[in-house]
Amino acid sequence: MSTEIQLLVVTYDKQTWIADKQKLDDLQQQLIVQDEKLHCRMDTIDEKVNEVAQTEARLLEHSRDDTYVITEDVKMCCKILEKYKILVMFAKAGGGKSKTSLQIAMIYQEKMYTPMLFVNDEITTNRDLINFDDKNIVIVEDLFA
Repeated sequence: MSTEIQLLVVTYDKQTWIADKQKLDDLQQQLIVQDEKLHCRMDTIDEKVNEVAQTEARLLEHSRDDTYVITEDVKMCCKILEKYKILVMFAKAGGGKSKTSLQIAMIYQEKMYTPMLFVNDEITTNRDLINFDDKNIVIVEDLFA
């Protein structure tokens, strides 16, 4: 009778070991998936920080321009943004779109928005940097260059 009990205990221990091994494998797979997600998020955060830093540099350069004068166009654009949350500007080359958009970004930056400037088709490759739950002011220059 004691032999049967020992055999039963060994069988039970083996099943427990197999179950524990499966749990361990499952846990390891979950950790791998979470690590990949975290790595992806960190890459996105790094890209966003880089994008914001580049935008900050452009805004700083714009703020140092002593010749720029805030126009009625800037005020009108801000009113449109307040009302509709989107603004599309178009004008001939040299019409002041870039300077106007940088001035608007500076105004919104003071309202705690994060400005992000994309040139040409960068917006299509970096659109995952924009979180629509955050307060962003997104500028796309020369989208159809």
